[in-house]
Amino acid sequence: MYPNSGLSYFLILVQSKKHIINRYKSNTVNMSVCRLCKLEKKLKKSHIYPEFLYKPLYDDKHKYFSLTTDLNKHIKKPSKGIYENLLCKDCEAQLSVYEAYSRDIIYDKLKNALSGKGRVIKVNDVDYTTYKLFQISLLWRASIHDRPELPQLNLGTHQERLRKMLINEDPGEYYEYGVVHISLEIPEEIGNDFLFPLEKVEGRFEEHHMYRGIIAGLNWSFIVSNHTNRFNLKNVFLNQDNELLIIRDHGPGRKFLNSLMRDFASHPKFPILK
Repeated sequence: MYPNSGLSYFLILVQSKKHIINRYKSNTVNMSVCRLCKLEKKLKKSHIYPEFLYKPLYDDKHKYFSLTTDLNKHIKKPSKGIYENLLCKDCEAQLSVYEAYSRDIIYDKLKNALSGKGRVIKVNDVDYTTYKLFQISLLWRASIHDRPELPQLNLGTHQERLRKMLINEDPGEYYEYGVVHISLEIPEEIGNDFLFPLEKVEGRFEEHHMYRGIIAGLNWSFIVSNHTNRFNLKNVFLNQDNELLIIRDHGPGRKFLNSLMRDFASHPKFPILK
């Protein structure tokens, strides 16, 4: 059962993994070294996911629900998005430029485009460099943090490549680290009520790795490999002509979302969802 429209939720579906917790406790990273520029500087409290993605989740007391299907964990009601000391002031400022632009793209341009008809919707005038760097920053930040509440993505050598693309403000080719945007075709008041952080999808999609999350009612699927130029659906990625495609999904995506909601609704510690 879906939550009441008057409440906001931040859903975290992450199994209790001992190695993630141990890594967090034994963190040996020099926290005075910025993870982006690699210079020794005073670090800021950097959000793993940008604060603007949390804003629709806050209630009138500026709190949201942080949930997990782990029966041993309790409901939390933070008053701010999850953050960690990761970046220096200059690098934070650089990423904030991408975030400010992408906030309007996500909540205005993409939302408005979904009012159109057709299974595939073309969205024009999306600045390739700025929005692509924002996408890259989401994937990269999801791989460098040590917060046990969130899945940490193991990107291997791609992590360093993404860092270099960001520090050089190089969006790369359109098929590199592209995102498939899929509309789950759910009411907007429900889609805005939760954030599902990026996680690795088991197995491979074609011959590539996929990292999936749900943001602002859209399924974001990052395609990662050294040969994404062979990805059959690369035409839906944001391209250098400043166009991207959104795919409407009435099938697997909805089933995944319904299954997720059932898991939470049946959880004995979540009577508020029933």
